[in-house]
Amino acid sequence: MKSVILNVAVSVACSLVTIAAYNIIKGDSSITQFAVLNYDVVSLHGNGGSNSEVEESYNNLRESANKLTAAGYVVMDSRALVSYPPELEIPLIEHGDATEISEGAVSE
Repeated sequence: MKSVILNVAVSVACSLVTIAAYNIIKGDSSITQFAVLNYDVVSLHGNGGSNSEVEESYNNLRESANKLTAAGYVVMDSRALVSYPPELEIPLIEHGDATEISEGAVSE
């Protein structure tokens, strides 16, 4: 009977060590990255511009959102959120600006 209890205790200890080692090695890969799409920025920014400039700004914003989605981000419309930190907002890219769009739009 004593050997059975010892065997169970060793088995439980080995299982716990294996689970702990797996969690340390694998890490937390379930972190979801978020970005917020704010159409109001385009509306406010384009108040003095032509319709084609405003439309181009909307297209640039949608293109940025599509790129972030392809990179694994969850992109949400700001009108569906009550509040969010400003660093999650997708920056408005001006007329063909090739800067990095994912910068500042990371949630970990």
